[in-house]
Amino acid sequence: MLVAHPASYRTASFIRAGERLGVRTVVASNSRLGLSPTGRPGVEIDFSDPQTAVERVRQFHARDPISAVLGVEDGSLEIAASVAQVLSLKSNEPQAIQDARLKHQCRNILATAGLLSPTYRVLEPEEMISSEWVGECEFPCVVKPVSLSGSRGVIRADNVNELSAAIVRVKRMLERENPNLDRCILIEKFIDGHEYAIEGVLHSGKFQCLAIFDKPDPLDGPYFEETIYLTPPDIRNDLKADIVKTIAIACRAIGLTHGPIHAECRVNSKGVWVLEVAPRTIGGQCGRLLELALGLSLEEVIMSNALGHSAYVQNDGQSAGVMMIPVPGPGVLRRLEGLARARAVDRIESVLIDVHPGHLFVPWPEGSSYPGFIFAKAPDTAQVERALRQAHAQLKFVLAPHFPIAVPVMRGVNESL
Repeated sequence: MLVAHPASYRTASFIRAGERLGVRTVVASNSRLGLSPTGRPGVEIDFSDPQTAVERVRQFHARDPISAVLGVEDGSLEIAASVAQVLSLKSNEPQAIQDARLKHQCRNILATAGLLSPTYRVLEPEEMISSEWVGECEFPCVVKPVSLSGSRGVIRADNVNELSAAIVRVKRMLERENPNLDRCILIEKFIDGHEYAIEGVLHSGKFQCLAIFDKPDPLDGPYFEETIYLTPPDIRNDLKADIVKTIAIACRAIGLTHGPIHAECRVNSKGVWVLEVAPRTIGGQCGRLLELALGLSLEEVIMSNALGHSAYVQNDGQSAGVMMIPVPGPGVLRRLEGLARARAVDRIESVLIDVHPGHLFVPWPEGSSYPGFIFAKAPDTAQVERALRQAHAQLKFVLAPHFPIAVPVMRGVNESL
């Protein structure tokens, strides 16, 4: 069973992976629109009522037994874990998923476990109108809304004025979000160093690393939009082992035992600092990078692991990489030029564009989506990185200014429409 929001782009990929593995899949979603992307029946559940949702799935299981449950994205992980718990299937505990998802709880757990972790404080909504807490902050620091992901609202501040401006900006972002979201803000010490991402799976508490991704572009702020991932990283074997060992310890500390893991860390002279451990796969279209690097789709690996099978993965000796195409700036897309030239660059595997004319670009930290992705493969990471940058240089996004129009409410007219 795949537990997924109706708008999830990953559902169809998991269903196709199931077909390749000979696994029948069913979707549980909070809308009929999300139940059958390929015509399959599903189970309609209400994500806002977990207890009833679990009961509906239990009733389905009594008629048509389920062998494994997977949450497809962040918002469905806790429901999927609760379902698995009731059906006595392998999964993470719901509490462990919540601890991993809430940044401040995760920071405290990692520090208690003796792992390198930045000093931090949590700013409650009512504290934001005061400035008494500013004296407790170390600079440079990073502001993070505890309930958002994908680098949204993450801002570096080097002094008191920048910190105050960042708090106001993030507060406004949160006011536009779902009112049920946690409005707290995490302020933590900025950690310098080189950043890496780690993709892996947990099986009965044992962590298997699938890939370590190098992030060659420095992520020093003021915002933290991702750009390039390269694998395998050109680093010493002992550093690779240290990174994998640290992530495994972090998973145990949080209580994660089964399923996909996507983690982020920074490495400096003091060692490996864990920035994030998430019980999910890598986001966006970046899962395709695993297929380039390993020759097996990430969805197949995750489904095999959920069913209790060890996924055999191997590297063909090639390096692979992806560029999350940077947002070109604020504005409305008129046209894209140079796509054919970008795809013709040597070593480029594909250039995927997810936007169309009329798309409104919103840069980070308010933004949350990339225009597209460029994939490359070559004998070494230097060639991969060079190909990605050359292909990106061919692309030109032609934008028009965006002028929001405020429509006055005409009482008696608008109300009748």
